[in-house]
Amino acid sequence: MDRIAVTKSADFRGRFKCTECGFSCGAKIHIDGGGTGTIPVTEETVDRAVREAERIADRNMEQDSRDALKLVRCPKCGKRSRKALVELAVWTIGPSIFFAGLAYWMIFIFVPIGFAVALASAGMLLLGFRTLTRAGSNVTLET
Repeated sequence: MDRIAVTKSADFRGRFKCTECGFSCGAKIHIDGGGTGTIPVTEETVDRAVREAERIADRNMEQDSRDALKLVRCPKCGKRSRKALVELAVWTIGPSIFFAGLAYWMIFIFVPIGFAVALASAGMLLLGFRTLTRAGSNVTLET
């Protein structure tokens, strides 16, 4: 059965506070996001499925806006939140190392699976790098 996928854009307002120097200001965050509903689509459930996919997209965009605000460089001291950088490393570098180690052993056992796992490892590193390099590109600080 098909599922509904929704893509949306929204602007969120938040408060930026530097964890290093204490600088604080308002922020506007523009997020493009999406969500896929879990309700199978039939003629009877299409409206409910669309509402659910939109609800999931809204929740994803709210989380993305909080994450984007955490990784912004402070305009006063130029630093990023150490806690946010550690969280990013834990969720990208940690799994990447795990997949790289798994791929090492898998290549000797079953080559295609080993290469697939190695690609997953590289993908996790690229995701972390992309997240860090794009951090703040969708955030406007109101200084």
